Amino acid sequence: MKRELAIEFSRVTEAAALAGYKWLGRGDKNTADGAAVKRHAHYA
Repeated sequence: MKRELAIEFSRVTEAAALAGYKWLGRGDKNTADGAAVKRHAHYA
């Protein structure tokens, strides 16, 4: 069970990072953070 949980945690974290990455360098930290949080909440 621990391995499955670790893999799921990695998958969710990666999805959130990729969602925020789309906003990288645009000077809008809040939108980048919001996109990452929204993606992370999708898996909750």
